[in-house]
Amino acid sequence: MNPEYTRLLQQLAILYPRAEASAITRLLLTEVFQFSTSALYGATERLLSEGEQALCNQMLARLLCREPIQQVIGYERFCGLKFFVNRHVLIPRPETQELVQWMVHDLQDLACQIVDVGTGSGCIAISLAKSLPKAHIEAWDVSSEALDVAMENARHNGVEIDFIQKDVFRANTLCDAVVVSNPPYVCESERDNMSSNVLQYEPELALFVPDDAPLRFYRQIAELQPKLIFCEINEKFGREVCRLFQENGYSNTELRQDSFGKDRMIKASK
Repeated sequence: MNPEYTRLLQQLAILYPRAEASAITRLLLTEVFQFSTSALYGATERLLSEGEQALCNQMLARLLCREPIQQVIGYERFCGLKFFVNRHVLIPRPETQELVQWMVHDLQDLACQIVDVGTGSGCIAISLAKSLPKAHIEAWDVSSEALDVAMENARHNGVEIDFIQKDVFRANTLCDAVVVSNPPYVCESERDNMSSNVLQYEPELALFVPDDAPLRFYRQIAELQPKLIFCEINEKFGREVCRLFQENGYSNTELRQDSFGKDRMIKASK
């Protein structure tokens, strides 16, 4: 095993479970310092230079403060694309890729208007723009800092999207649009079950809803009356969200589980 890998793994394993520490170490060395597989596992010689060592130590210090590896290296990969992230946006998750894949399958070759409500890093809107070239895509967020990140990601990935600073609770109807959203859906009472790196380093605005109004974003989206809705959900509220959509005129609802077997996404149409 490469000595640089061993050194980093030993230090990270003090704080993280060994499997997670190993994954972080591999990502750091391969993505930032361009270690090949053979170098990583000791088949060929590869040591960090003095300058690389200084940078690595800075990154290690951040990791030992539980800052997410994606923020430490500055990006995450999602749907085969690279997305810059910082503390103003959620780190894209694998289950959200499954929502995008569902949309691409259902909307392929359609010339439709898509509105991404609460775009964050832009990962959903940008991935759709790459796969659905006939679609016109708008991306909304109430956070100007998040929109700055999303616009940079759109430039980096070479797509044209209309980014708009907008609060969904002040929006007009969207009768002809397809709406997609991964809105805040974590109840305040669920804080204690969340990891400290999420709580400390990802934006609360994009995460939490009040315990007494856990479906507030889905209700508002339904009231905008788009012709089709795709959304990510809290696994606890799958049936409740389906019922809410049905009460608002969406006779066809489909609830799907993610690859972890949890109720995670819904499609609703009229």
